[in-house]
Amino acid sequence: MIEFNDGVHLKETSIWLDATKKKNLSFLSNPLSTNFLRHSKVITTPQTHKLLERKLAAVNVLPCPYNRMFNLGNIEFEFLPSGFILGS
Repeated sequence: MIEFNDGVHLKETSIWLDATKKKNLSFLSNPLSTNFLRHSKVITTPQTHKLLERKLAAVNVLPCPYNRMFNLGNIEFEFLPSGFILGS
């Protein structure tokens, strides 16, 4: 179900987490990541989006708040704060 190759890929989907190469859709888990400019669409928290607003101007960003469920296809997701840094 999960593959580790240039990021974390949810097999049989187009969904990547912190992908290091250009993808159509990738989650951005924190504002310290440096690979987000390549992706067509990025899903991240509003906090990470705000911190990277200028850098993400050319990227289609889909902000999703913590503790709110959302669906991508038939998969349900929820962002939970990690406590690492703001936005992660």
